[in-house]
Amino acid sequence: MTSIHRHDDDLARASAILRGDGAAFTEFYRQAFPRLYRYAVRHCGDAALAEEVTQQSLVTALEKLDGYRGESSLLTWLFTIERRQLERRGALDARVLTVEDDVTLNAALAAIAPDQDADADPARIASRSEMTRRVHSALDRLPPLYAECLEAKYVLGLSVREMAERQRRSEKAIESTLGRAREAFRDVFLTLTGGEVSQ
Repeated sequence: MTSIHRHDDDLARASAILRGDGAAFTEFYRQAFPRLYRYAVRHCGDAALAEEVTQQSLVTALEKLDGYRGESSLLTWLFTIERRQLERRGALDARVLTVEDDVTLNAALAAIAPDQDADADPARIASRSEMTRRVHSALDRLPPLYAECLEAKYVLGLSVREMAERQRRSEKAIESTLGRAREAFRDVFLTLTGGEVSQ
């Protein structure tokens, strides 16, 4: 399973902001705002609401910044806060494409499964290796529970029932966690790849 990866650079940035470092705050805002705004627009489809939610999410993040522990990237932590803001407003658009429906991202997740084709050509092996590296980089930035759920499904090939038995949780709870894990993976993976995924 993926071990907890501390994001020391993000922890240092959070610490600098908490100390009142203006330059650290400006850089944080410059990098975070456009990504959060695009995330909100994609999920609610309303530019004005997206800007309002993004501003509120950043305010909330600053209020809670002393609770950031670096177990996920700062950006992933911010996406989680913003998603909650959107949920509270009932602004999540159910029509937004999810990872479950996204053929390309499903292929990315499938890349972490063991390759059964030992006779694959070198180009395919190299392509798969690069995709696997990117996927693992994204998994390292997710909360540990999300990474473990995705690995259980895509690496171990466990069913929801098997995952529920292992974790001593209900199947409904596993399905809910898996859904959130896929969404978090989507956001982190697309951020890491600049919004593009190649197979």
